[in-house]
Amino acid sequence: MASIRQGVAQQTYVVITILMTIATIIVGTYYIVREQDRIVHEQEFRLFQAAVELALQIPKSQFDNKIKEAEALPVAPEKRATVINDWLQPILQVQIERHPGFGMGIYARGIDRIVAIGPDFDDGKLQQGDETYFSSAYVSGKAQFSKFKRTLFFNGKPVNKVIYPISYQGHYIGHVWVCSKTEDLNPAMLAAIVKVIGVALLLWSIILLTLRMAFRKLQTGLRNLANQIRNQDFDRQSFASFPELLPVFDTIVHLRGKLNDECLQGMKAHEELALFVDLSVDMIFVRGFDGSFKRINPAVTKQLGYCLADLTAPGIIEKIHPRDMEGVLEAWSRVLAGEPCLQYENRCQAKNGEYRWLAWNAMPSKEHGLIYLVARDITEQKTINQKLLTMASIVEYFCDGIVGLAPDGTIQSWNREAENLLGYSAAEAMGKRLSMFCVTDCGQKTKEVIGTVKVEEKVQNYQCILQRKNGLAVDVSITVSHIWENNGDLAGLSATIRDITQQKKMERDIVQMDRLQTIGQMAAGISHEVRNPMTTVRGFLQMIGRRPQYAKDKEYFDLMIEELDRANTIIKEFLSISDTKVHKLEACKLNQVIEAILPLLQADALEQGKNLEVDLRETGELLLNPKEIRQLILNLVRNGLEAMAAGGLATIRTYSRGRVVVLEITDQGTGIPPEILDRLGTPFLTTKENGTGLGLGVCYGIAERHHAKIDVATGPGGTTFYVSFDSQYRDEDMKQ
Repeated sequence: MASIRQGVAQQTYVVITILMTIATIIVGTYYIVREQDRIVHEQEFRLFQAAVELALQIPKSQFDNKIKEAEALPVAPEKRATVINDWLQPILQVQIERHPGFGMGIYARGIDRIVAIGPDFDDGKLQQGDETYFSSAYVSGKAQFSKFKRTLFFNGKPVNKVIYPISYQGHYIGHVWVCSKTEDLNPAMLAAIVKVIGVALLLWSIILLTLRMAFRKLQTGLRNLANQIRNQDFDRQSFASFPELLPVFDTIVHLRGKLNDECLQGMKAHEELALFVDLSVDMIFVRGFDGSFKRINPAVTKQLGYCLADLTAPGIIEKIHPRDMEGVLEAWSRVLAGEPCLQYENRCQAKNGEYRWLAWNAMPSKEHGLIYLVARDITEQKTINQKLLTMASIVEYFCDGIVGLAPDGTIQSWNREAENLLGYSAAEAMGKRLSMFCVTDCGQKTKEVIGTVKVEEKVQNYQCILQRKNGLAVDVSITVSHIWENNGDLAGLSATIRDITQQKKMERDIVQMDRLQTIGQMAAGISHEVRNPMTTVRGFLQMIGRRPQYAKDKEYFDLMIEELDRANTIIKEFLSISDTKVHKLEACKLNQVIEAILPLLQADALEQGKNLEVDLRETGELLLNPKEIRQLILNLVRNGLEAMAAGGLATIRTYSRGRVVVLEITDQGTGIPPEILDRLGTPFLTTKENGTGLGLGVCYGIAERHHAKIDVATGPGGTTFYVSFDSQYRDEDMKQ
């Protein structure tokens, strides 16, 4: 422990030393650069001061005149510089003596020549100037400080140079410059560097020594603190020489007491957890990553019959059901990789040989090298669920619609046959009441019947009419029974809905056949008894009406003959309804029959101020009696035209639907009243003022003789008659 503490203190001291060294270098460098800048600025100031003194010693007007005179001389430029040099060189020499160590010079801009230079004067140095070095001084009008690597002074050594422009009457006539060797600053800069480094090293040494002493004191104090804690010596007086450690000491003492309390609480919690594990009805396992079981709770022995010694790593795998083995191995591999496994189900063999369904949760802890598992026996739940699935499947695919109702009558379940029967999906039906699907007349009655079931025995075979999603009505028989809770409370109701549309249709067909049979018998009895006398009366009326003395009564004779013809037509229709003879059928297309009578139908529509539209699609041949089919179409279309107001549209369509050819006749009338919808085709049933009530009966008779079926869809927006011819009968008749 001491070596660890010493290592930490030593590492801390080394880190601080490195940081202090870096800080000292940075600060020392900063002050060195700062001293160098100060020395350079001082040198620049002396050069500037010397340049200003030199410029002030030159009479500007006289300098300007001398330049102009030199420019006027018919001599070479270097000779002109010599003329001006004779005047300026003595002035320059005086300034050189006042500032030893400086190089100076004067430049005349008019002749672009150096006209004076020192201290080492030579005519060869009166050269042409390079304006690139001093043009910025003329532009700014201020002194310019520059550094040059090579000059005419000091044997071409690098110099620091100040150029000061000379202006006269608003323009620059030349400049002076003063320079010094760069190396002249080196002694001063070296002295500054030595000074800064010396001060920095002194401060660095003092700080590190102080830190070293503080670390030694801290190390000694920490060692004493560690010894006191190890020896459980809690005397605070031991820290009199190092009171800074007293808060640390007090905190450690407090934490030690708190840790003792937490240990006691942890032991208590461990005992409580062990009791909880033992009392749990779920099976709890603790297993190592090596496959060995460390602990199990009593529920394992109670439910599976195994004790801890029975659960060995090699043998446990044999207790898994063979069909579940692959899934268990896959799930277990994820657990060994550190992933939790939740709600995994498999079958495990109990000690008595019976397989039990278990739902597992596994949580690995690599930190502790353990896997914690909780298993719940769900065998009974699985059995119940399987029974429920079987029942649900039976209900779902039952041939009748089965609807589950809450106690308040709202729909809670809706099987597939209910969807097929009414066209509403389960989502659309949920939450609604069954009475909402009834037609207006029986909705309230259905609601009352379901309300009665809540307090009385079940209702069987209650018949009503429900409305499909497509608007069509369907006859149903409903049986409603109770669903009870275990405690005897009403859990809900079960309604079984059976489609009895075909049954109702058969009942209506039987009634219709009875009526037709009665009418046939009547028609057979009166055909000769009535028609023959009427024929005789009609003949005598025609004969007498031609006599001259009755010419003035011709109108009455025509009216009587017309009424006799109308009566004869009714008798013909009456006989047509009762006609059960097999008429001659021939192969032809339905569209050809319609096109043959289309002009007549269009004339009827035009006469009544109504419209007729035809949509004839390609259909196969049928065995038809064209005369009877024309009568059927005429009756249905004329009924549709008479049912509409002026401007209405009647439509004739034909199309194929598999082997069935459909004739569809639609009008835009007000629809057929529900109270007579089931009685269509009954003789003498009519809603027209002058109707006989025999036209639809004739149509139903014709359809029956052609093995066709008539369906009706009606509503406030109009009525559609569907006449469906099955081509199968044509093929059978052709074979015969």
